[in-house]
Amino acid sequence: MIFNNTSNRSSGTLNPRDTMKRDLPDWLQPLLTIVTAKPYTGEMVRFRRTPLQHLAGAVVSTILGISISSLGMMLGAGGVSLVPIGWGLTVHGTHKLYLTLRHACAHYTVTGHRRLDDAIGNAISVLTLSLNHRAYQRRYLQVHHAARLLKPGDGTYDFLIQTAGLRPGKSLSWLWRKVILTLISPRIHLRRLLDRLSGCFFSDDWVHNLVALVWWGLVTTVVTLGQVWLPFLVVWGIPITVLFNVVTALRLFVEHRWPHPQYRNARHRRALAEMTAAIFFGEATPEFSGAEPGWVRVYRWALWWGRLLGYHLPARALVLTGDAPCHDYHHRHPSSRDWSNASVARQQDLEAGCPGWPISYLENWGLCAAIQDSLMSLSRQSSDVLNHR
Repeated sequence: MIFNNTSNRSSGTLNPRDTMKRDLPDWLQPLLTIVTAKPYTGEMVRFRRTPLQHLAGAVVSTILGISISSLGMMLGAGGVSLVPIGWGLTVHGTHKLYLTLRHACAHYTVTGHRRLDDAIGNAISVLTLSLNHRAYQRRYLQVHHAARLLKPGDGTYDFLIQTAGLRPGKSLSWLWRKVILTLISPRIHLRRLLDRLSGCFFSDDWVHNLVALVWWGLVTTVVTLGQVWLPFLVVWGIPITVLFNVVTALRLFVEHRWPHPQYRNARHRRALAEMTAAIFFGEATPEFSGAEPGWVRVYRWALWWGRLLGYHLPARALVLTGDAPCHDYHHRHPSSRDWSNASVARQQDLEAGCPGWPISYLENWGLCAAIQDSLMSLSRQSSDVLNHR
């Protein structure tokens, strides 16, 4: 059985994850914890991942994605369906390297050795054609984790305001149109790519620039000699440019929320707690009165599973990889070295009452709900907020 018919009990104040615990079998719970990024209340998670396991998983996913897409190209029309599968794995792997592992390297929490973490961070920036590691580290630690969060110079602010063109005080419908245009605009995609190339090849770190030029010079030479530019662009070019830009943009749209107007120039713990909410994936299991015919139960459970696997799972795997769903825990405990098990650490902190913080954790369930919440927080700002530096 994939569900428990006792789900006619009211969910009351249960969060969606706890309804899954109530209505679905125990053997599914570890998988649901990974997909939703949230343990159920009181869960004793036995399997804890290490940073190197996260790193290995991202590398394997990238290699496997490239291999599957290449096989699809080799098979011609008969293998065309393999290419999107390969793209998905490639985007998952590269985005996890870029979002999760590079971030951990900036905090020196992958291996714990500064030189080795710097080397891993630089390798990731070369592979993903992005800002060199040291520049990223300076920007992230000195701005994003400081009083200039969501102010000019912060990467999230610069993307939302300067690139996507969002504006405070605008209606939700106007802001949503900007989000959609950002995702499909060729001009913005080109601008983002050029910014990445500039940060990768023309940074202030000449050693990084030289390594990037040598690596990609060798790759393009092999591709040219092998006369495989079309397969290369399909297998690697599309995932690392257009698709990579889309998932990165979606992540930036939900990474932080604008604080209540009364806190917009404050950076105390209350303001910081309001500026970051967790994003979990899933929804409450279906409720039944007990009088529904069997086909209604089957239909509603099929719909629930379809949304979990067809909407929430791709968002989790592609947009908010690794510890990204629990970014609020990281901002509350930036020195924690247990980022590789952030969902567990956050749940434990939550159940302990969030000691030292004036309010509990905030959360959204579902990517679109998180974007909506972020846009609402910007919509309620006064139009002069951009004049405050």
